[in-house]
Amino acid sequence: MRNFEVVVTSVNDLNYRGRRIVPLEEHTKCKCDCRVKEEDCNDRQHYESHNCACVCNNIDEEEKCRKNDLKIWDSVFCTCTCRAQEPCTTGYYFNPNTCRCGPITLSRPVNRFTTTNYNFTNRRPENRRPVIIPLDPSDPRRKPKEDPEYK
Repeated sequence: MRNFEVVVTSVNDLNYRGRRIVPLEEHTKCKCDCRVKEEDCNDRQHYESHNCACVCNNIDEEEKCRKNDLKIWDSVFCTCTCRAQEPCTTGYYFNPNTCRCGPITLSRPVNRFTTTNYNFTNRRPENRRPVIIPLDPSDPRRKPKEDPEYK
C-alpha cells in the first residue's frame, strides 16, 4: 500500500475543499507488455511495437487483394487467397489466380504412337563372346556387413 495526497474539489463548482491522504494498492510485479512479440512475426512481416502487432510487408498486394471480390487477405501468412476453392471436373484444375476452374493445357500435344529412336537391342553382337567373371567366396566384399549402431 502507498499513500497519496490528493486535492479535494467540489464536482459542481470545482471549489477547493482541502487535501486528503488516500491509500492505494501498488502492484510491483505487474507490468504493461505486449502479448504478440517480435519473434512471433514470420519472414513476410515486421513488428510494430507501438501496436504490439506483426504487420505484413507487402502492403501493395494487400490493397490489390481487398479490391478483388473473389479473394480474401490472410494477414497471418500475408497472402491473397480465393474465398472459395471449388472442386474441378476431370481435365480441369483450380486456378488460384482467377479462382475458377480452367482446362489443363499441355505445352505440346501428346502422341502415343511416336517412336523414341533409342534403338535398344536385346541381342549381343555376333562377333563377341560373353564375359564370365568367377566369384570368389573369400572376397571380403561379398560378406554381409553389420548394421551400423545409431547413437
